Amino acid sequence: MGINVKTDISTNQSKYESKNPFKRMALDSFYKSLLAMPFQADVILDAGCGEGFGANRLLERFPDADITGIDLSWSALAAARQISPEMRTAQTSVTNLPFAAGRFDLVLSLEVLEHLPDPAAAVQEYKQVSRRFLLLSVPNEPVFRTLRMLEGNDLLKWGDHPEHINHWNFISFARFLRRQGLRVIDRKVPFPFTWVIVLCEVLPESGPGA
Repeated sequence: MGINVKTDISTNQSKYESKNPFKRMALDSFYKSLLAMPFQADVILDAGCGEGFGANRLLERFPDADITGIDLSWSALAAARQISPEMRTAQTSVTNLPFAAGRFDLVLSLEVLEHLPDPAAAVQEYKQVSRRFLLLSVPNEPVFRTLRMLEGNDLLKWGDHPEHINHWNFISFARFLRRQGLRVIDRKVPFPFTWVIVLCEVLPESGPGA
């Protein structure tokens, strides 16, 4: 997660706490689409949980869920314990998960894979610890860049976020996930089309213990 030097607030936290009505509308649209996807989960891993905003939204649908959040940032995890106190937290990498195979019904990972040098390694870890579902999101290119340019961000880089290593869209992200041995169940690009959300299922032949 990027850090705003002046306020010591991560770019993720700034996004969720923004007073900009368009950004708030976009996040509401994102979570409305995400929570409408066809999955059930009692035990959930939020991989790259940041400050816990995503876990909070998930608890709206699954108030009794057992949620564990992981992140590399101590400051983000400290904030998560305040923002989402129901969630257990641990500092670890998404590419080295310290959990037993099949530990979770669902692995949630929002706006994480675009930051990683080896996103496939993270997905393989997610598969190992999930009994069934992966629920993932990434920026939808080139819409994401276009909206950033309209806000005046990183114009010399055509709106590309400086922390993003990987770039996908509605088609290419689903293709990437299928190559990792996952079955794509549902995918959405909610208005204003900034993010791609994909619900996947771990295939029996590629699941834990295969």
